[in-house]
Amino acid sequence: NVGIKTSSPSYTLHVVGTIYATGAITALSDVRKKDITGETGVTVEQIAHAPAVQFLWKDKERRKDGQQVGTLAQYWQTVLPEVVMDKGGELSMQYGVAALVSAIVTARRVVDHERRIHELEKENERLRKEVEQLRLN
Repeated sequence: NVGIKTSSPSYTLHVVGTIYATGAITALSDVRKKDITGETGVTVEQIAHAPAVQFLWKDKERRKDGQQVGTLAQYWQTVLPEVVMDKGGELSMQYGVAALVSAIVTARRVVDHERRIHELEKENERLRKEVEQLRLN
């Protein structure tokens, strides 16, 4: 195991600090290591308005990678700035964090809607029975 800024690496490559990668990264997320300061303010409407684009890199070397898909850091910088990093005037973002937060926010909205639909269905059934009783009288 190799460690950068750690003397006891627990992975093949264990980096303490920010890194850039083209593959998946496992990040510490244990609640015992966090001081929770609040919930994110991103809304499902903001998530729905996020640009989802196809693109080619302008850089000739990277352009060889062909058609890509992604989003735009400039948008996320206004919506969820914690996932965007500005290094030397170039923006990069934590795609995994943005995706996870977006999925959580959207799932919460879906669960709330499903709960409300269930409540409305029950109320509708009760009102149908009341109307039927009134017709019979």
